[in-house]
Amino acid sequence: MKKGLLALILTAVGGMSFAQNEVTLNINHMFGDNPYVYNTPVSVEAGYEMKVTRLEYYMGNFVITHDGGQELDLSDTHILVDANDNSSFSLGAHDVNMIEGIAFSVGVLEALNHLDPAEYEMGEALAPQLPSMHWGWAAGYRFLAFEGKSGANLTTSFEIHALGDENLMDQTHVLNAEAVSGIAAIFLDADYLELTYNLDVSQGVIQHGATNEAVDALLNMRSRVFSVSAPLNVETIEAPSFTLYPNPANEQFVVSADQTLIGADLKVFNLNGQLVLNDTNLQQIHSVDVSTLPAGMYFVQVQLNETVISKMLSVQ
Repeated sequence: MKKGLLALILTAVGGMSFAQNEVTLNINHMFGDNPYVYNTPVSVEAGYEMKVTRLEYYMGNFVITHDGGQELDLSDTHILVDANDNSSFSLGAHDVNMIEGIAFSVGVLEALNHLDPAEYEMGEALAPQLPSMHWGWAAGYRFLAFEGKSGANLTTSFEIHALGDENLMDQTHVLNAEAVSGIAAIFLDADYLELTYNLDVSQGVIQHGATNEAVDALLNMRSRVFSVSAPLNVETIEAPSFTLYPNPANEQFVVSADQTLIGADLKVFNLNGQLVLNDTNLQQIHSVDVSTLPAGMYFVQVQLNETVISKMLSVQ
């Protein structure tokens, strides 16, 4: 009888599942500490200026680590990132509550890299694109298209189109993202100045293929470009703390903070990880006007010295 009861309990526990939450990947496009701005000159650490006129890349081979080390295999899922657009992507609804890590590659999984793009519906990441992200049947897709101007007066063109099954390289990021209001949001910063690490484009390099500068660019995309964004890279702190109300908010919300947080900075981020409100000198009872914000979900972050606390806010 006891064995039967134990088996029943184990079966019940094994069959437990988490609520379905939408997993979103949000990419904050940056040039160093500043937002990425298309076709705008920036200074490169090597001592020259460049401006980027095209920056697109595929991300795929996703594996989400969640809820105590479980792995969600989304390797067949691919997204096409254009740095000129605010990038928020849905990776689907899954039995995920707490996300502990994300692994992915810049590029297209080999099993899909040599299929016909025309097989996909328009609007899908691997469907035909304009400008094209497909190199051909044998070579497959461009994993990365990095183009712009450099040199004297920014008149010299550079183009790096990187591809090749052998250049699909994994990267992993540890994070702590809990599902809120049906959304488990992952935030990554992408610093595209790091694309030029050990890669000199000042003389107008042209490289279309799977070797030399193309490999250097993909190595930088693997090891240097991406990091976990600040809104998710926060320490869980029991005290001090704050509450906010009403939540959902309409015209405004109120922060009720512990006395030790008086004078802190208050920042509001959207789900793309972009700063949309910045308030200083937090008071113990502090009103914040959100009447100009679009309806949606936001992170409210309070920071005082090394103390960082983040809560979710819904604006209607």
